[in-house]
Order: sequence, then structure tokens, then C-alpha cells
Amino acid sequence: MYFTPSQKKALLFVIVFFAAAIAFRVSQQLLHPPREYDFSPFEKKFYTRLDSIRKQTQRDSASIGEMNAQPSRQSGSATQASPSFQKPVNINTATMNELITLPRIGPKMAQRIIDYRREHGPFLTKKDIIKIKGIGPKTYEHLKHRIRVE
Repeated sequence: MYFTPSQKKALLFVIVFFAAAIAFRVSQQLLHPPREYDFSPFEKKFYTRLDSIRKQTQRDSASIGEMNAQPSRQSGSATQASPSFQKPVNINTATMNELITLPRIGPKMAQRIIDYRREHGPFLTKKDIIKIKGIGPKTYEHLKHRIRVE
């Protein structure tokens, strides 16, 4: 390819300019490295909230366990329900604490479900939960076996 003298000068200028910019950027990073962000306030808030949710879930699980244990004492059976098994949650009547026990449902999402029920009435099918902002097909797949509609 043939370049005119003015094109050669322009090309040389662009190459030198980019090389200088790269050298400047590298020297800035070496002389003034970026500071690491301190996430400790966020982490403290996160773990405090996580602990409170776990405690609430344990209290709810304990009350469910007591309800499940009473019939087994009467029948004399030594078997107990596994702790991971929970009855499906009725999304038309569930409280905030019951909704939070569902996978991928936090306090904000639970409040959206309650608000939706208040505004639009009860859910007619399980799949209607997709109408809630933030719940899509993937979340529904995780929820469908854990929810019910009556």
C-alpha cells in the first residue's frame, strides 16, 4: 500500500499519541494505585440482616416442628418429618414471614406479593405469581413446588 507523505505523518502522529497515552496510564497506575474499597459497613449490615432472617426462620421452623411432632406423639410413631420438608405455602394467605421462607423471596419480594394480593385480589393459579415484578420463569421454577393456591 502506498501512503502520501501527509498520510504517513498523520499515521505516525496517531501511533505516537496512543503510545504516549498508554505510557501515561501505566505510569499513573504504578505511581498511584487505586485504593481498595472498604465493604465492612455493608458486610456488617448484611450479616446483621442475615442473622435476623435466620433466627426468624428457625423460630418458624420450630413452631412447624412442634405442630408436626404433636400428631406423631399421639400415633406413637418414632419417625419425624425431615427438617428440609415444608408444606407448600398458600400464596393467597401467607404472611410476610411465611413468604420469606420460600427460595429467592426476600422481604421486599414478599411485600410485593402482599401488595399485589391487596390490589388485584387472590392468585388464581400458581403461575400468576409471575405477574409480580422480579419473579420470572426461572424463579417460578424454583417456587412452583413450594407454593399452592386455594
